[in-house]
Amino acid sequence: MAGAISSQITTNLVSLFNIHKPDKANFLFRRYGKQGVTAFQFLQSIGAVTPVAQDSFSHYEEDWIVSTFTPSVVGAGGAGVTVSITIDAADTQTVGSNYYVYPRVGDIVMFNNGVKGQVLTKTASTVNPVVITVAPLLTTDDIATSAVVGEQAIITSNSFAEGTDNPEGRVSRAYEYSFQTQIIKETINSTGTELTNQNWFNSIDGTTINAWFDKAKSIDLDYRMALAIDGMILYGEQANNTAVQGTTSAGLVSGVTSQGGNATYVPGLFSVAYFDQMNRYLDKQMAPREYVGLLGYQAFQDVENTLSNVFTQNPIIFAGGSGKTFGELMYGEDMKSLAGQSVEIGFRSITKTDRIFHLLKLPQLSHPKLYGATGFTEPSRMIFCPLDRPVAPKGGSMPRLGVRYKELGGYSRKMESWYTGGAGNIPVKTNTNDSIQLNSRAHMGAEQFGLNSFFQFSV
Repeated sequence: MAGAISSQITTNLVSLFNIHKPDKANFLFRRYGKQGVTAFQFLQSIGAVTPVAQDSFSHYEEDWIVSTFTPSVVGAGGAGVTVSITIDAADTQTVGSNYYVYPRVGDIVMFNNGVKGQVLTKTASTVNPVVITVAPLLTTDDIATSAVVGEQAIITSNSFAEGTDNPEGRVSRAYEYSFQTQIIKETINSTGTELTNQNWFNSIDGTTINAWFDKAKSIDLDYRMALAIDGMILYGEQANNTAVQGTTSAGLVSGVTSQGGNATYVPGLFSVAYFDQMNRYLDKQMAPREYVGLLGYQAFQDVENTLSNVFTQNPIIFAGGSGKTFGELMYGEDMKSLAGQSVEIGFRSITKTDRIFHLLKLPQLSHPKLYGATGFTEPSRMIFCPLDRPVAPKGGSMPRLGVRYKELGGYSRKMESWYTGGAGNIPVKTNTNDSIQLNSRAHMGAEQFGLNSFFQFSV
């Protein structure tokens, strides 16, 4: 067969020999940007990241030092008449075979109509239910009509006669809150053949990728691990079903739902009155003055539109965190450099009723393949977290949101990665398979302090 032919050069003729190199871009375009990876990785590190040596760990939180009491039965009375009051069983603490309530002989009590009385007697701690007798301070007052069943009464002071003994002692309780770690794993793998299959593109975000495995190990694996960790921190649930494999960690949403303040709103109809509602709850919890709101995209828009409309004529504060980065607010000045490197999302701030709220949009709450999927309402969720830093042992401080990772004797399970397989340029071949596998593992759990001072809005 002849190796050449006699013919005029034309595009059609040359194309028969398939010798033209296709003009294809040499980079992989990120159609969905970074898919929220920066926000995910930031959320992973918003709290203290400290080691723990056990799968389960706990801390104690102080209960109220003072308390109220609620009448369940109120005896007959009249103006100036001493009345017997049975205290609701929910206000009774049992220690062994004894029964204790907060009111004691000598206390001055006040009911919600302003009438005041003094506790004269109280049944022995071995008697249940506990009954007290209360005499009105004024002869014109009627305790029987003032102590309403099911409504709380408070203790304002106490009074004792000259030469009398001291009253019985009181103690305040401490609650223990337990948490668990969770083992999170991800894997990517490739055959030896695929490792040497060259792509038309050779970079992504300026990083060289010689084969698809390079992209998978340098971007995909880290991203999926970040999603799994943040899913635990945000939406984790401590499982009690024995069919579930491994232990799971309780996340922020479930914690605030069960222990914090909760309210609902209609998307598109958020108003400043909701800030007032939240502030009233937070004041009752003796909550701190500065908060961060973690908002889904719909929620962020609703709040932003409300603030823009209401404060146009009467601005309060609608600024950027008093000149601080969000990371500085979470970490403090000592973490300024880290915050600047890891945070790429802005925030806005508002002061309402002497409480500052920094508003942060969390893109992952609107992620169409995660919490923003069709049918989910998470883009409308707002979680407000206190920004005070309670004092920790040895003079340190700790943020209200924390992550604990397993570590002991120099071995840390905060984040581990290692290769297995028999292909590729790995230091040691671990088997005879013509493949390579990159494994990643994290062993950590979420921890929150004082969830009673958190608040969330949902739909």
